[in-house]
Formats: sequence, structure tokens, C-alpha cells
Amino acid sequence: MIDSDMNRSLPTLRRSSFSTDSTDSFEDKPILMTQRSFPNLKSKTKKLDEEKYANDKRNQDFHVLFRSIPDQERLIEDYGCALQKEILLQGRVYISQNHICFNANIFGWITNLVIAFADIEEIEKRSTAIFIPNAILISTATSKHFFASFLSRDHAYDRMIELWKTSRSANHKTITEVVSLSSTEDNDSVLSNSSDNQQPTPLPTVAQSSDEMKPTETECECSKNDQHFPTVVMDKTYDTTIETLYHLLYNSNFMHQFLSEVEKSTEVSIGQWTKVEECEGIEYTRESSYIKYLGGSIGPKSTKCYLKEDMMHLDLNDYISQLTVTQTPNVPSGGSFQVKTRTCISYVGQRQVRVLVTVLVEFTKSSWLKSTIEKASIDGQQNYYKNLDLAINKYLHQQQQPNHNESKKRRHKLTAVKKPLKQSHILQRQSTVKKAGLLNSTQLIVICMSIMVVINIYMATKMARVDKRLNQFHNHDNSIWHTIVSNEDSEQDDWLVLSKDRLDYQMIELEKMIKRTGQDIQHVTNVVNSQRRKILPQ
Repeated sequence: MIDSDMNRSLPTLRRSSFSTDSTDSFEDKPILMTQRSFPNLKSKTKKLDEEKYANDKRNQDFHVLFRSIPDQERLIEDYGCALQKEILLQGRVYISQNHICFNANIFGWITNLVIAFADIEEIEKRSTAIFIPNAILISTATSKHFFASFLSRDHAYDRMIELWKTSRSANHKTITEVVSLSSTEDNDSVLSNSSDNQQPTPLPTVAQSSDEMKPTETECECSKNDQHFPTVVMDKTYDTTIETLYHLLYNSNFMHQFLSEVEKSTEVSIGQWTKVEECEGIEYTRESSYIKYLGGSIGPKSTKCYLKEDMMHLDLNDYISQLTVTQTPNVPSGGSFQVKTRTCISYVGQRQVRVLVTVLVEFTKSSWLKSTIEKASIDGQQNYYKNLDLAINKYLHQQQQPNHNESKKRRHKLTAVKKPLKQSHILQRQSTVKKAGLLNSTQLIVICMSIMVVINIYMATKMARVDKRLNQFHNHDNSIWHTIVSNEDSEQDDWLVLSKDRLDYQMIELEKMIKRTGQDIQHVTNVVNSQRRKILPQ
């Protein structure tokens, strides 16, 4: 039974930092035996796999545009299209093994969008202008993304659906294994150690030692050498172990949920840890990104954050030292500074773990906003780690609730896995309903504006016709007066009076029509303003 578990890779959730694509298992051996009877099968399969991906040049350009995508993830295809925001952003959509990405560059204003297949709830074919079939709508739990102007919409849709279904089936298998794993207690360290040989780039998993074997106090090297940054944004002690915090912060989807649900960040993409061989002082590294909500009264409402995380020292029985460099190029003077954050986790007593976080705002270029940037960056880090402290305490409190027997403990673990999923599902449904209402209101505004345009065109046409009729009457009147003067015909005088009365009547009718049109325009304007007040915050 243990040997069977040893041959199975450690299950991990999608979008965590330690997913693996390994498919090697004992069951693969019959396939290898079959291939020996067909010497050309291996080369043909390899050729088909290569044809599925884009060439190296396009793949390299793709990774230059989207730095948060892992280097080992291959580009499959890209298509020209436009992303609908306040305006249509013309660019290209890139489909890789695990992500759908979009890039647009409009007069130097760069827009990047990264959507993981695991986050997608629905992919739909849509039409623009009611009947033009050239659009695709991608829905996640928190947002909808409308891509239009496809030249080959059906081909792009089929490719997205194929990869999305593959991702969903793989993710379903992973979640099933995680629930199964949470109901066990004694084999956790055995499974962790057996999976280390199968994962391509994991952080090492050390078997947990008993409380008696854990050191009572440890100190990080950066503290001994006075290498901490000048500003302390977090200095907390938790009743737990380094192993627990290590798995929570660096080896689970806890941080992804924290960024999405607590910090209200979007497009969260956390990369995989990769081992660093050539750089001394750095053991592992990864790159992540997300869009952070700012919410300031002035300046941008959100900004793209790029994080480079380096694991400087990793010893679960001693201490952890980790360095994060954050860049926000889209804010004012964003290219002139970066924020360095050093996180040190060490023991200060029996089952007492200290988390010390220090920050430095480093300027790479001179900026006249230096003092403002430093203050805003430090305040942002303090708020971030204040919320993180609350989230960690809440998690540890849930995990440390007393259990009377082993069966209750197992049921508690399974409930702890499922309950947040239900709550998250409810939040996702509420967010989807809210987004759907916003979309309907936007469509209503577009319809009202279209009606106004049609009315204006109708008025312009009528005015042109009236002007033409007036010219005709004017010319006709001149000929009548000429006839009267020439022939002194008294009968023409009566006809002239009738013509004048008819012209006066038509002018009165025209005046009434213009008043009605003005009232209609005012009504449409009131409807548009009412919808705008409902949508936009006061």
C-alpha cells in the first residue's frame, strides 16, 4: 500500500506555486512495451507534439510580453482580436498550455491580461452588431472578458475549448486527491517525500519532526549581520511551527485566495519555484504578478504589480529568509523605483514562530516624487501585512480548534476544505450577478444613445426637406408676382393668398414637430442620466 502511494505524485491545486506536469507512473510501462514494436511511432508522436506548439521565435516573444508565465509553458497559437473595455483595444490574444493572454499597445499605452484556464467558468461564442459572428466571451468567477474582431473566431474558440476542458479534467483530479489527502494524518510526510523525486521544480519538503526535537530559539543570518531593511512593517509571533507557515505562505493556494478575496486583486498569477544553480545566495526563485486595486481619489484606480521572489535560505528546523522585489511600472514614476521586502521566519520559543518583515524603497532613477512614493509604498506595505496577519491568525485558529478523537479530527479537516469552497462559490455567484447587471445597463445606455442619433438624423432630414420646400415656394412666388405685374390678372391674387396660408400652416406644423423632437431628446437624456447614476458610484 505504501509503495503504491510512493509512486503517485503529490497532488497540488491549480494556480499554486508547486504544480507539476509529471505523468510518469507505473501504468505507463505497457505503452512503452507497445512502442518497441513500432519504431516509427515515437518519432511521429514527437513530430505531432512539436506541430501543436508555436515556433521558438514566437514562443520567446510571448514570454517577453508576459513575464509572469513560467518559462517552460509553451505558446500554442495567437490570434488578432480586440478587447472591449471603455473602448475597443486592438491587439492579439495568445493561447498557451495553461493560460489565455491578451496584449495591446495603443500609442504606447500597454494593456496586458492573463487568464488561467483553471479560473475560467464559461467560454461562449458571441456576435457583434447583432449578426456578425466574430466575438468570444470568457467568464471567470469575478469578471467577464469580451474579445471581438476575430478573423477566425471558430478556430480560436475550438482551441480554447479543447485546452479548457483538458485543464478542468486535470484540476478535478487534483481536487479529489487533495480532499482524500486531508482525511489522512499519518502518511502526510511520506507522501511529501515520495513526490519530491517526481516534481520538476519544487521547494524541498522536509519531514516534520516532533515538538521535542524542534529548537527553542533560532536566528537568521541577516539579523546577525544587520542586513534587515530600515522599515519594519510586520513583527508578529505565532503559536505554530515553521513548517506550517512555510506551507501556508509558499506551498499552498492560501496567498492566491488572500490576494483575490482580501486584497481584491485581479488576474493573480503565481509562478512555480525553480532551483537556482548559478547564483550564490539564492536557492529558489519564482515570478508572480497581479493587478492591485488602489482606490485613490487621484491617480490610477489600479496597477499591475510584478514580483520576483527569491528564497535566500530554507531550513525548516532553523529559519527561512526570503526576498521579494516588487515593481509597479504603470504608476507615476513607476520605472524609477522598486520595493524590496525581506521576510524572515524563525523560532523564538517552543512552538513560537516569529515573522519579521522589513521594507526598503529603492530608487533606480531620480524622481521629484521621492518622498511621496516612499510614504505611499510604506503605507501600502503596512496595510498589506496587517491584513495578512489577520488572515494567518484566522487560519491558525481554525486549524487549532480542539478535537476529541481521531474521527472528529478527520471530519473537521474535510469540512475545512469544503466550507471555504461553498462560501467562495456564493461570492462568485453574487459577483457574476452584479457583473451581468452592469452589462445590461451598459447595453441600455448604448440603445438610448443610438435612438438619439436616429432622432438627430431624422430632424436633419426634415429640416433639409423644409428648406428645399421654402426655396420652391420662394421661386414660385417670384413668378406669380411677375405674372401679376405683367398681366394684371386679378385671379392670381386669390391663389397667392391661398399659397401664403398653406405656407403658414406648414411652418406651424414644422414648429410643433421641432418641439416634440426636443421633448423626445430631453426624455432620452433623462433616461441616460438615470442609468448612469445607477451604474456609477455617487
